[in-house]
Amino acid sequence: MPSVTGQRDEAQAARDHDQLTVARLTSAAQRHAPPQAATGAETVAAVAELREIADGRGDLLAEVAGLLTGYFRGTAGEMRAGTAARLCRAAGADTALIPRWTAEGERRAAVAHDVPYAS
Repeated sequence: MPSVTGQRDEAQAARDHDQLTVARLTSAAQRHAPPQAATGAETVAAVAELREIADGRGDLLAEVAGLLTGYFRGTAGEMRAGTAARLCRAAGADTALIPRWTAEGERRAAVAHDVPYAS
């Protein structure tokens, strides 16, 4: 229920915006993380795009880097996720926040793998 001042609506709108930004960052980072080594020009372009999307939000870049690292740890996608995470760090991710998000990515992966298939 929104408050008289609308503060709750504003806080929810900010959280929604952050979630959309994280989704955009994740998509861009994964798209720019090719199976083969990227050229210097490709890396520069990737970092520039991530910086533009993040708009100074190193916390959101850290979230993406950590979630990708944790979620794909020990999977076939680990190397590509690692490349995407490195791009996020190069774009200005707050490295102090990455371990927390890596743990969250591991937790999400565990939950996803524990979901039984419907029959």
